[in-house]
Amino acid sequence: MRVNLRLYGELGASAGQRTMNVEVPDKTTLGELASKLRRQYLAKRPAVEGATDDLDGCRVLVNGQDAEYVGGSLKELEDGDTVTFIPPIAGG
Repeated sequence: MRVNLRLYGELGASAGQRTMNVEVPDKTTLGELASKLRRQYLAKRPAVEGATDDLDGCRVLVNGQDAEYVGGSLKELEDGDTVTFIPPIAGG
């Protein structure tokens, strides 16, 4: 099945793209998708100054709903779902 990813802030810079379609097995959970994102898209990129691959502090939305309210990391994704990772806003 295919899942649409949206990566905001420095995550998009780390991955080299802000949106992508990712092929995952049926019944993939949100936690498994995050692991795949770290392994295949974030860990292999050269370091980008100020960028991060830390997904732990991110707000995660599944089809526009806060993931915390739709099952958290155990939420099974469905074909065509859109998963958005929004890192914490920093600044001064």
